[in-house]
Amino acid sequence: MSDSEYLSRWIDLTAYLLAQPFGHDPMLEICDELSAHYRAVSTGTIDYADDRAHVTLYRSRGGDTTPYARIADHPLAQHYVATGDPHARALAEAARFLDEPRGRAAVDSLRAANLNDAVFLPLAPRVGMRHRWLSLSSDAELGLRVRDELDRLGPLLRAVDAQATMLARTFGVSATAEARTPAG
Repeated sequence: MSDSEYLSRWIDLTAYLLAQPFGHDPMLEICDELSAHYRAVSTGTIDYADDRAHVTLYRSRGGDTTPYARIADHPLAQHYVATGDPHARALAEAARFLDEPRGRAAVDSLRAANLNDAVFLPLAPRVGMRHRWLSLSSDAELGLRVRDELDRLGPLLRAVDAQATMLARTFGVSATAEARTPAG
């Protein structure tokens, strides 16, 4: 599939998501598309505050998600908390952002859990949280190509996620609640 065909699919998906009723969580379809395209083991969002984290796995095909239980130890989470970097990053490059021994140990622990790669994309944090990420994890190498593609899609994905968050906040509807009113 060419870059223009892939971008066209995302534009069509975005138009569909923007037409959905209030309360519809667009991350379901976003994670479906990302999981299918990249063959990710798990895809979801991570909302992180200093004292707690909330992980929502939208798609998981039986992968070990144990590392998400301690998201503060995840090398990509550590990188974003420390730097505020707005770009998508791959696990393969996370160790270089951290002090070498700690970064290498964290990457090795994820790989021991059969997660050979992950890519995070920063999103706008939800109320009460300091950080929010879209996360793809895989038992295969995702690498820098996936990171670059996700970084290019970042503004589109952030806008769709921010709109869903704003509508939920404005109309008092949970982002994952069943829609009760039609859009428009």
